[in-house]
Formats: sequence, C-alpha cells, structure tokens
Amino acid sequence: MIAKFIKHTHKNHLWISLMLALLLSTLLSFPAQGQLVEVEFGETVIEPRFTETVRFTVKIDRGDSRGDIEFWYKMGAMNWEEGEPNCRGITVNNVVDYFNCTFLLKTDDLPPQMPIIYKWEVADPYGTALVISEEKTYVYTDPAYTWESRSTENLTVWWHDHPAEFGESAVNLAETALQNQSKLYGIELLYPVQIVIENSQAEFNEWNDDFPSLGSELVYYRLGMTVQIIGPEQEAKWKDYFLSEFISRGISHLYFFEASGRKHKDPPTWLENGLGQYNVFHSREMEWNLVRDAARQDKLIPLSELRENFDGDDARVYLSYAESMTAIEYIISAYGEEGLHALFENYRNYKTSDEAFEAAFGKNMAEVEADWEVWVKSHPKVTSLSDKVKPYLSSILIVTVVCSLMVFILILGVVIYFSRRQNKSV
Repeated sequence: MIAKFIKHTHKNHLWISLMLALLLSTLLSFPAQGQLVEVEFGETVIEPRFTETVRFTVKIDRGDSRGDIEFWYKMGAMNWEEGEPNCRGITVNNVVDYFNCTFLLKTDDLPPQMPIIYKWEVADPYGTALVISEEKTYVYTDPAYTWESRSTENLTVWWHDHPAEFGESAVNLAETALQNQSKLYGIELLYPVQIVIENSQAEFNEWNDDFPSLGSELVYYRLGMTVQIIGPEQEAKWKDYFLSEFISRGISHLYFFEASGRKHKDPPTWLENGLGQYNVFHSREMEWNLVRDAARQDKLIPLSELRENFDGDDARVYLSYAESMTAIEYIISAYGEEGLHALFENYRNYKTSDEAFEAAFGKNMAEVEADWEVWVKSHPKVTSLSDKVKPYLSSILIVTVVCSLMVFILILGVVIYFSRRQNKSV
C-alpha cells in the first residue's frame, strides 16, 4: 500500500513539474499585462468612400513582441467594437521589419457627420492588451457640403448653408431640451448627442431612403444621433418652429431609449410618443382641442390601440399624438415626475409594462389607460372657441342688440336732420 502511494505521488510530481515548465515558458514568451513593449504606431491614413466604406491603414512596428494586432472603434452611444484588421508583414533581409495593417469599416447605413473614435492595439494571443495607441476621432462626413458645427460638453450640432445664428439657435434649444428632459426622465445621457440638420429630402435620400416624411426627425438610438430636414429657403419663423419641435422631440426619444432600459421590454408607443410631444417647446393648445373635440364626439382612440404603433390617415395619427401627450400630462398630474422616474426605473430593471406600471402606480397599464380616459373627458385645461364663448353668449347678444339699436338711431337722426335742412332750403 505504501509503495502504491509513493508511486502515485511521484507521478503527480512529474505532472506538476511539466505544467509549471509550460507555464514558465509561456510567461517568458509573452510580456505580462502592463509590461512595456517596444511598439511604434505610425499615423493612420483614412480613405473614406461616402455611403460605402472607410478604410483605416497604419504602419506598426511591434518590436520583439509576438502579439496580435487589433483595431477598435466606437460610434456615439455604442460600446467599443473589435475589428480584425488585415496585416501584412514587410520583410527586410528576410526578417519582418514592420506591418502594414488595414481595416475596412462598412458605412452603407451610417448617417453623415458621425464621429468614429478608433485605436490600434497590440495584444498577446490570449487577448491581453500589451500596447494601445492613442485614441483618435474621425468624422464620417458627406463631402458634397461644407459643414459647420458647434459643440458643447453635451452635444454637437451640424449644419450647412444656413447662417451662423441658425446653428447658435439650434445649440441653445438643444441645451435647454437636455436640461429639461434630464429632470423629467430622472437620468443623464452618458454620451454627447449628435444633431444633424440636412436641407432637403433629396440630400437625405443620397444616403438613406428610409426617412418617413418631411416634417419629422429620424432618431438613431444606439448612435445617440438625430437627423432632421430644415431647408434654408424657409422663412425664419418656420425655421425656429421646426428647430424647437424636431430637436426637442428627437432628444426626448434618445432619453426614452436609455431611461426605459433601451426598450428591452417594449414599452407602449403612446408613452414614448407622448413624451416626445410633451417635450416640444410649443403650446399644447392644439393637441388639447383635438382631444376634447374627439371626446365630445365619442371618438377618442383607446390608448390600448396605440401600444404598438400609430397608423391610419393623417387625422387619426394627429389625434394619436395628441392623446398620447395628454396621457403624459395625466400621469404627471396624478403621480408626479417621481412617478415617471419610478416607472422608468422598473423598465430598466427588466420588468414588463404591466409589472412596471403596477410597481410605479399601483395599477397595471390597462387601468392607467382607463383612468386617463375618465380624466381627459372631464379635464378643463383647454376649451374650444365655442366653449370659451358660451358663458358670455347672452351678454354678447345684449351688447350687440344695444349697439345695433344705437347705430340705427344715429343713422335715423342724421337722415331726419338732412331732410329738414333740405325742406328749409326749398
């Protein structure tokens, strides 16, 4: 028994010795994480082909390191992504002197003016970074136009062929929207928002044919970017109107995406679009008039029909947005902004809509929708013109009759006066 034990132990020692030797050779072959390695990165040459690709090429001398070469990039609100570059060793005297590395990024669905942050990395075969180049930013631009931009800590606005004050106004509106909506949603965006203003539908269609219609904004949730069309030929008042509507609403969609846990549990469309409409800088009187008129005629669209999308003719779509906006006003009036914060916190914790509503409001989504309908039918916030006039109708009628009688008496007096003068002259 003792002999067997000694034999078994001896075998274990041999096995352990082999493993230690293998580990030691590995450590000697590859530098430890954080250890300095002689690597030189050349200047990256960038060759864009708008609507197709961007080619990144660099010369890398990795010295004595046997590490692999990787390309890393990120755009907007996205996380870093790893790309596999094509690297070719350049030999001198039959020895590899340096590497030419190229990475081709496809951009066929990427909006213009998107900043691309990139870096090169030399790593060991196990993926441990040894040396990382300096991070740099390339703006993927539409070369057909001379773009202008203005940036703050929280955002960048891009435009062309508009006066400078147009861009200034856009930046000021966007900053105000960010501050207001951070409070409303109860979160901060962790990336700078990119706002691109194009001048025509034709310009937009040069790189994307998915824009829904003139008079709206396109939101790239994962890139943290909004695109809108505002033509330079439009009157100043319409430019201001579109800026205040498109920018604030586009930013609202970005906030909603992040506040709702990147929409993992499919929150209702009326909640997102209602907040977008609630956050524009315009008066809400038009929306309230639409909703109250629909309520009088018993033509309100149940919010349960607006959970997936807004469809139908223009009148139905306008009413859908208006109702959704009033639903947000109801939630805030009944539960406060803290209620909205609680709702979104539950979404971020991966709760379904019914679970999120129940946890935040003590009622499921259907019950909140029903409460809204009762509330909106009795809510006196905005009345139609006829409703405003009705309480004063009798007074207006009396004043009209009295004024008409006075005018009649005055005219009659004038006629009698001139008739008498004419008789005297005869």
